Amino acid sequence: MAGRSSAFELTLQHLRDTVRETSRSLGKDVRLHVEGAAHEWNDEDLSRLREALAHAVRNAIDHGIESPKVRSKSGKNPVGRIDLRFASEENATVVTVEDDGAGVDLDAVSRKAARLGLVVSTEALAARESLALLFEPGFSTKKTVTEISGRGIGLDLVQSVAISFGGAVEIDTAHGKGTKLVLRLPRKKPAKAA
Repeated sequence: MAGRSSAFELTLQHLRDTVRETSRSLGKDVRLHVEGAAHEWNDEDLSRLREALAHAVRNAIDHGIESPKVRSKSGKNPVGRIDLRFASEENATVVTVEDDGAGVDLDAVSRKAARLGLVVSTEALAARESLALLFEPGFSTKKTVTEISGRGIGLDLVQSVAISFGGAVEIDTAHGKGTKLVLRLPRKKPAKAA
């Protein structure tokens, strides 16, 4: 149990480092808040999950959380917040990454999808359909490519990892309030004794 606990602490430290380095490189101030734990996971699974969560956190800082100046002008705390929550359901572990940023610009997503030929018309797209486009490989609404964005790796990797666990990822957003990613990952059944 001590090994698994330290593996989880290593995962959290990696994510804290990711938040600190990404916010610094983008001129933002962001804090990570953690609730719950995933001590029952083995090292290999935690390593796979760690990389997916790092991408989710980078995406939240780059695309979601505004600069301190913009946040202050809109009446928000200039320090952005990302909540990372681990919870248990009957047969699954639920991991949530939620930011208090600007939310997803669904119109921008639809326009970019139309330019890329992913959709025929943006008029018929529902919010859920627009959000699903964010999981397309290499999809980004960023106009300028930086080391953080435009690398062709993003939420599609988060979705791939969730699927590799036999789970799924959902996304929800509210304009001006933030975005929430929820990974539902089935618990592994204990191996039967021989």
